[in-house]
Amino acid sequence: MDTGDSLKGFFDMAPYAMLAVDMEGTIVLTNTYLETLFGYEEDELIGRKLIELVPEIHRGVHERGRVEFMAQAKNDDVVRGREFGAKRKDGTLFFAEVTVSVYTSGANRMSIAAVKDVTERHILYNQLKVSNDTFKGAFQYSAIGMALVSIEGKFIEVNGKLCETVGYTEEELLATDFQTITHPDDLSIDLDYLHMMLRGEIKAYQIEKRYIHKNGSLVWVLLAVSLVRDVNGKPLNFVSQVKDITTRKYAEEELKKSEQRWLFALDGSGEGVWDWDRKNDTVFFSTQWKRMLGYDEDEIGDRLTEWSERVHPEDIEKCYEDLNKHFRGETPF
Repeated sequence: MDTGDSLKGFFDMAPYAMLAVDMEGTIVLTNTYLETLFGYEEDELIGRKLIELVPEIHRGVHERGRVEFMAQAKNDDVVRGREFGAKRKDGTLFFAEVTVSVYTSGANRMSIAAVKDVTERHILYNQLKVSNDTFKGAFQYSAIGMALVSIEGKFIEVNGKLCETVGYTEEELLATDFQTITHPDDLSIDLDYLHMMLRGEIKAYQIEKRYIHKNGSLVWVLLAVSLVRDVNGKPLNFVSQVKDITTRKYAEEELKKSEQRWLFALDGSGEGVWDWDRKNDTVFFSTQWKRMLGYDEDEIGDRLTEWSERVHPEDIEKCYEDLNKHFRGETPF
């Protein structure tokens, strides 16, 4: 079959793998790049059926697609970016991207294909897909609230835990922004940190803030935010992690009230009290205790030496002995 000197010259000058296939699916022309890609010599490829370069499992689908294309395509029709599995002479498989066009030379009609090895791209794509699937699984089923937030503050994606935390459905959150559900007194500090990230001054931040629940109640959260940028450094979106700390905040408030009541009772009793936290090696000295020794509130710190240095030298040994008896459980106090 005469494919024409011009076509052969074009193949020889082409900087990528090329082949021509007749109406019956037989290879009639190749170039050096194609031969290297598949591991064959030229005379091994000429006259060989195209489907022999395709893994057995895909040959039926590939051949039906080739026949349909040749029957329907017009001269100069081009199909770009078709991908399929390919098979080398040594049996190794790779992914190929093919651009196909129809060529007519006299009475001969054939398809011409440019072939590119895209195996590495497929591997990277699959790795990215696995990574994305892993992230989506961790995102959706996280024990804390998570959200992807646009640069303007609009929710792009939210998980079930965040919906549960603030009382809104996914659809309701995606229709609003974080500014709307943030307590007004906490919004400015949040925005300040966001702007610092956008300017590149910080990479992430963490704050405690309040959201307004759908039912109107306040929800305390520990918010951690990071910024995602593209390869050129352009900001894409924020990733927010939200942990509900409402119970802890209320417990802290109740503890604070309890301590205030205890201090009030101590001051009212007229007794001086000190309390030693052995784990942290800090001591609480009541205001009355300091007054009894003639000191102002800020003149005595929170170390044990503040007490031991003020005990009479003749009494210090007995005091330590009593402390050790208590630590051994021999005395209640």
